[in-house]
Amino acid sequence: MKHRIQLLVLGIMVVACCCAENAMHRATKAGSLNAIDGGGEPSNSRSVTAINILGANSLKLAYLDSFGDKLLATGSSTLSPMANLFQSSDGGRTWQQIPLPKVKGLEPGVRLFQGTNSGLWVLAGRLLLKNAILEEGSWKIIHRFPGAEPLLFSFLDDNQGYIVQAEQSGCEILKTTNGGKDWRVVYRDSVAGNPFDMVVLDERTVLLAMNNEYVLRTGDGGASWRKEELLPEERVLRPDDWVKQDRTGASDLTVDGNGKVWTAGEKASLFFTNHSGDRWHRLAINVDATQLNFNAIAFSRTGQGVVIGNEGALLLSRSAGLDWAPADLGQMAPDSGELLKTMQSDNLLGVTFLGETAIILGRDHIYSISF
Repeated sequence: MKHRIQLLVLGIMVVACCCAENAMHRATKAGSLNAIDGGGEPSNSRSVTAINILGANSLKLAYLDSFGDKLLATGSSTLSPMANLFQSSDGGRTWQQIPLPKVKGLEPGVRLFQGTNSGLWVLAGRLLLKNAILEEGSWKIIHRFPGAEPLLFSFLDDNQGYIVQAEQSGCEILKTTNGGKDWRVVYRDSVAGNPFDMVVLDERTVLLAMNNEYVLRTGDGGASWRKEELLPEERVLRPDDWVKQDRTGASDLTVDGNGKVWTAGEKASLFFTNHSGDRWHRLAINVDATQLNFNAIAFSRTGQGVVIGNEGALLLSRSAGLDWAPADLGQMAPDSGELLKTMQSDNLLGVTFLGETAIILGRDHIYSISF
C-alpha cells in the first residue's frame, strides 16, 4: 500500500489579549504539492502534513497537548512576547490566544497546563489558575506559590495533585488534597534537580522524571520516595533486542490505553513499566543510539504510538508499543522533498493525539500524521 505525503504551509491567527486586533496570514502552497482541502485522505492511506507556524507574528510554541477536540499550547508571539496560552480548533492550522487574568505574579507567563473533568488547570508564574469553559472571564486563581517558581504539576482528579519547585538550593514536591487550596511539602532534596515530567497514576503512586537520568517514585501517596535508575537487570522481548548502555535517561512520561507507563529520553532510550514504576523494562530500537535523543512519546486510544526526538527522529508503532520502527519518510513521501528536508532537520519537541491523528510540535512547524 502506498502512502501519500503532503506539505501544507499555513499561517497562524493570533488574538492578542491586550488588543482586539486579529492577524491572519494567507495560506500558500509549497511547490507542486497539494494543500489539504478538508476532505481528508482515503481511509486506507496515511497522510503527513507540515504546518508553518512562522509569520508576521512569529508564533513560537513550547508545549502542546490536546483538550477535548481542541489543541492547546504555550507560546509567545510578537504581539504578546510573554508566554501565553493558545488554542486551535482546526488541528493546528490557526491559533487563538486565550486571555489570562491581569494579576501580579503571572510573570513570566504560562509554563504548563492540564485538563481534568472539571476544566483546565494552568500554571503561570507563581499562580495556579483554573478555567472551566476556556473563556476570558472564567479564570479562578486557585493558589499563589511563595518561594521558588513552580516548574511542574500534575493532578489525579479535581482534588489531589502535586507540584514541583526547584532551584539551585534544591528541589521540593508539594501535595494538595483539596483542589489546590492548601499544599504541604512531601519531598525535599538539597541537591538541585531538573524535573522533566510528572504523572499521578492513582492516589498512592506518582512518577517524576528527573535530570534525564532517573524516575523519582512514591507508592504511598508521597510519604516516601525512591529513585528508579532505569537500568533493568533482565532482558525484554528477544535476547537480540537487548541493548545495555552506560547511561540512559527519562524526559517524558505517558500512560497508554493498557495502563503501561512509558518514558523516552537520551540515547534512544525507551522504557515501560507494568508495575507502577518500581520495575522498568527497556526496549531496544534499531537506530544509532549515540546520535539520537528522544523528547516525547504518545499513544492513541487504539494503540497507535509515536516517539519523536531531535534531528527529525520519528518512530511509529501500530501494536501499542510492542514493536517500533523508524518512519520511512522517503517511502511515505516520494514526491515531497520539501517536507523531507523540513522534518529531517527539525528538532521535534512534543506530540499528542486528536483521535487517530498524531500532532507533532517542531521548532517552526506542526506536523500532522493521520493513521
